[in-house]
Amino acid sequence: MIENQDKIENMEIRNNQFNEKALLSAFSYLFGWISAVFVLNIPQYRKQPEIRFHAWQSILLSSFYILGRGAIEILYLTVVGFGTESGFVGTHLPVNLFSFCTVVLSNLSWSLNLIAFLLWLGMIIRVFHEEEFEVPFVSRYARGLSMRGGAQ
Repeated sequence: MIENQDKIENMEIRNNQFNEKALLSAFSYLFGWISAVFVLNIPQYRKQPEIRFHAWQSILLSSFYILGRGAIEILYLTVVGFGTESGFVGTHLPVNLFSFCTVVLSNLSWSLNLIAFLLWLGMIIRVFHEEEFEVPFVSRYARGLSMRGGAQ
């Protein structure tokens, strides 16, 4: 009876332990590139490849999101315009095509935001639970960047 109680207490202690690596890795994704840069500049974790990997992956994902949003905004302003002024391309389009382009660009923007949010939430949850998750295209570069800086 006493042995079982000791085992249960040991399991509870292990489950409640503060895991700095998982917490910092999850924090790397919390505010995008801002929190990732913060984590990369903490001196005692500069040589931890796992933490550096998640920070770099967060920076790269944030960069792709910002570039994608910028491209959609430029297209939107080019076609639809700003305020009451039609965009450069929008003035030369028939009304039906203009409306179609507006709907497509709005849905593209909405889809990018939804995908980014779901990826962001999934990354935080999986990393916090110490499950390795690598975004296919980005992870290769993040791994290389994390190994390069860890040797310093």
